[in-house]
Amino acid sequence: MKRLRLAAILLLLGCPRIASAQIVTPPIGGGGGASLSGTTTSVGFNFSGTVAASSVAAFTCVFSLTIPTNFASPTSAATCGTNPAESDAYTVKVNGVTVGTITLSTSCVATLGAATTTACAPGQRMEIDAPVTVSGQNIAITIAVTR
Repeated sequence: MKRLRLAAILLLLGCPRIASAQIVTPPIGGGGGASLSGTTTSVGFNFSGTVAASSVAAFTCVFSLTIPTNFASPTSAATCGTNPAESDAYTVKVNGVTVGTITLSTSCVATLGAATTTACAPGQRMEIDAPVTVSGQNIAITIAVTR
């Protein structure tokens, strides 16, 4: 609720909408020392409203994550509130190094490209950078990873 109030205040003050990221971890049953190693989880990146040119949504890895080649197995995905007027290519980086791209078509179909499997170690930064020219709005990109 506080986050919504802050966003409303910022909009009233004329501040641009911001990008954000969060991790979603599946619940672990059975209690008592269950390990998450080898499980699938996801990191969600959100570009709210009109996406500002070159805006960045970032996430700090707090445990080791493995991003699969081409963001597949597990499969990553994207949705658009408003589809891009032309293809928009978002750059995925780990610790400032480009590891792949996610290109959204005019029908919001995501083409996922990453040359190799990449690790994000604890303390490293995973981010998605919006392109210089953006035409889509309310973009949500989820990168499926393993622990």
